[in-house]
Amino acid sequence: SLPAIWSRVPGLVGQKLKGVSLAARFAPDLPPIVGAGELWAQVLSALVENAAEASREGGLIEVGAAPVTATAGQVRVWVEDRGRGIPATLLPHVMEPFHSSRAEEGTAALGLALIAAIVESMGGTVTIVSTVGAGTRVEIIVPQAGPVVSVRAAPRIEGTVLVADDDSAVRGSTRRTLQRLGLDVVEADSGSAARTELLHNPGRLRA
Repeated sequence: SLPAIWSRVPGLVGQKLKGVSLAARFAPDLPPIVGAGELWAQVLSALVENAAEASREGGLIEVGAAPVTATAGQVRVWVEDRGRGIPATLLPHVMEPFHSSRAEEGTAALGLALIAAIVESMGGTVTIVSTVGAGTRVEIIVPQAGPVVSVRAAPRIEGTVLVADDDSAVRGSTRRTLQRLGLDVVEADSGSAARTELLHNPGRLRA
């Protein structure tokens, strides 16, 4: 139940919204969808965080879901912001592993590659539409829950990732998700611990 999962998301993103408002619009006839609640909470919170980073203070992020009318048995889930948007030259690459639309800032992240891998493991697809200066819409289409749904194995991604968070539950959830995709994980419970790990093993970590 996406509405039930959504109730957890504001608490996960917390202060990362930075003055940006959230609006949730779930269709009243929305059926249950495939996938574990823990994974969906992670997917939605990651998409909301990405949208918040791209938004101006006072902006709005819309999260919604509705049945796909043209195709029985599927649900459309979307996260849309009205922020800076993604340049056309970067848009084809944002779902590649370890690519970041903020590459000019020297950052690298799993980002949308991880989200796409999780969604694909559920038998779903991810599409992105973005216009510079007007915002970005990430749209996910997944099957409804049911005994006839076939779920594929998750794609494998190689490398070692540093996960830094002071919340052990968030850290553990992130670690388990990354490990399902084939990644090795190093954990840090603070910024200083993460910095120490980065300084001592600069060539080991992919993200």
